[in-house]
Amino acid sequence: MYYKLQANFLFDPKAGFLPKGIVVLNEEGMIVEIAKPDSYAHQDLQHYKGILCPGLVNSHCHIELSHLKGKLTGGNGLVSFLAPINTIRNTFEKSMILSAMEAAEEEMYQNGIVAVGDISNEAISFDLKAKRRLYYHTYIELFGLENQEAVAEASINKGKEIYAQLPEGLKGSLTPHAPYTVSPTLYHKIDAFNRQIPSPTSIHNQESLSERELFMTGRGAFYDLFLNNFNVDLDHIFDCPKSHSIQYTLGSFPSGNRTLLVHNTFTTAKDIAYAHQTNDQIYWCFCPNANLYIENALPNFELFRQANARITVGTDSYGSNWQLCILEELKVIQKHAPQIPLEELLTWATINGADFMGISDCYGSLEVGKSPGIVLLENVDLENKVLRPESRARRLM
Repeated sequence: MYYKLQANFLFDPKAGFLPKGIVVLNEEGMIVEIAKPDSYAHQDLQHYKGILCPGLVNSHCHIELSHLKGKLTGGNGLVSFLAPINTIRNTFEKSMILSAMEAAEEEMYQNGIVAVGDISNEAISFDLKAKRRLYYHTYIELFGLENQEAVAEASINKGKEIYAQLPEGLKGSLTPHAPYTVSPTLYHKIDAFNRQIPSPTSIHNQESLSERELFMTGRGAFYDLFLNNFNVDLDHIFDCPKSHSIQYTLGSFPSGNRTLLVHNTFTTAKDIAYAHQTNDQIYWCFCPNANLYIENALPNFELFRQANARITVGTDSYGSNWQLCILEELKVIQKHAPQIPLEELLTWATINGADFMGISDCYGSLEVGKSPGIVLLENVDLENKVLRPESRARRLM
């Protein structure tokens, strides 16, 4: 049996918009043909109003934090957001955490997401991921700012223990949390581990101006957070580089693997140029709703476009978002940067994410032999190819 789907447009990131194109799939969801509008009789087709596109890729999520939906106060900056997170996240029963993850995955599935780059601090999400309803690459997140061999070794060993618990067939890698929580020694150990696989990695990047202040002056809100909330005196463990954090990160983390810099809310044109000169495998992930939730700020999207940056899109976690929906992220970007065409936004959300995760042989585009999932974008301004507030993504296959 074959499924022949037609809409006002097919969208493929390599071919653009195909008016009234037809995608033909077998029962397993594999594409067997991309056909022209008059290739089949009208009654043989399933007709939809909207745009058919490949399944969406969520490049950055924390599904194990799904139980924190509505529990963390945003709008006051990253430091205020982080201060209570460890205390709050550990006050929930395991059954509630598992139930929240299942609900989060269901929401992503219904919203047309087919693949997820997911941050994990423990193995609690692994059984869910093993069901393979969505494709997951798990980034096991490590911490350790003190630049001591013993501290870095303890952190890397913990990461390896969690990595060893990944069910057979699931992809994963070790990843640094953020510039303000990882030492050069730990960076090198993470890179050495990932080079053995090889595997992509990611890091939260320049999400707050307080991060810049810490790296430029050694003081500020992050310094106070460590001292007052974590009882850590950074004077004894952090050698202030007097530079932007991205220089510290990429200077300490000379990875030849694909590296995803996440958030980039306060990244400058010089930062982007430095990153591209340092590592030709850099990708940039935007999570705009999380940026608004936490910092009430957004990246300068145009700077990245001018630099021909490879851009992907993520949702971050339920702790820092109102929903887990890539289309909602694209709506925010379009609202604040209306000059970016829908074709480009959908490219970020499909093939770019698949390329970064190393799964473009199956996901990210509408090509014969692939099983990328088929998503219908409804309530779109089809004449101008613009998303509306009521636009939604619905998974068909």
